[in-house]
Amino acid sequence: MEENGKKVNGLLIVCLVLLIILIIIFVIKITNKKDDIDNVKADETINETNNGENTIVDESDNPVEENEPVNEDKPDDDSSTEVNIDNSNKGIICRKLKALNYDDNFIAAIMINIEFESNYNPNVCGNDNNSYGLLQWYKVRFNNLIKYSGENKTLEEYQASYCDNNSYAFGNIDKQIDYLDFELNNNYQKVFNDLVSKTNASDKAYTFCYSYIVPANRNVTCQNRSQKVNELLEYVVNCS
Repeated sequence: MEENGKKVNGLLIVCLVLLIILIIIFVIKITNKKDDIDNVKADETINETNNGENTIVDESDNPVEENEPVNEDKPDDDSSTEVNIDNSNKGIICRKLKALNYDDNFIAAIMINIEFESNYNPNVCGNDNNSYGLLQWYKVRFNNLIKYSGENKTLEEYQASYCDNNSYAFGNIDKQIDYLDFELNNNYQKVFNDLVSKTNASDKAYTFCYSYIVPANRNVTCQNRSQKVNELLEYVVNCS
């Protein structure tokens, strides 16, 4: 009997030890799981805190860097530099010639001659009121300008009423430039082809003066204009 009692007591002790071991293992697992949960929560809290410190959210839900100020007046990257438009006679003449597809050297050559002939005034008279307009067309050519504009009178019938008077059709800048273009392509084709063949503004200015304007003292007059033409090249690029 004593031996049986000892065996029973031994089994109870073993069972008790195993039970204690199982309890310890269970407690360890519970503790580790709790630590994992706490660590995850701590990480989430840190991330939320960091996000709150580094960004602010505007009304459109787009994050904006806190250190970068919002500039409502900041221009778009593709915005172009504005070019001031010259609405003077000079600017109107330049843009008109560009619209007729003359290159910049050709335009500068024409404009330097206009500058010397009329200072860009389409209604100025000269030579006892027998010359008129941007390029001071003289007598027959002045009459041709009048007819080209749609008027039926001759310059004599106007009795110089056209001087400094922009009420007549032939006094219009567009009309006069159109007439110039018409003459170059019809009555002065050889001169036009010669002008096209020139490669720089100086040569074009001289040829235009010498063969189209035909002023007094042609060599000296036209040489002077050819030396001044480069001053207009920068202006002609944007007509401003």
